[in-house]
Amino acid sequence: MPNVTYSACLVSKIEEMFITGRAPYLVERTLIVSGVLEACLTSRLDGHKRLETPHLAVRYRAPKESQHARA
Repeated sequence: MPNVTYSACLVSKIEEMFITGRAPYLVERTLIVSGVLEACLTSRLDGHKRLETPHLAVRYRAPKESQHARA
């Protein structure tokens, strides 16, 4: 099953949130990723036009520790 590692990592982050009472990722990270995807899809639907994205001017400092899933 190819999604086992991804699912296990996701469940681990959910568990971390329940234990600590804090989201394991900053909300800015979600805003940036979802905003970029939305802009890309909108551009594609509009014939790949360049879009201005002032709403993506979000300050975000990545954590020092890697959040990459490890097998």
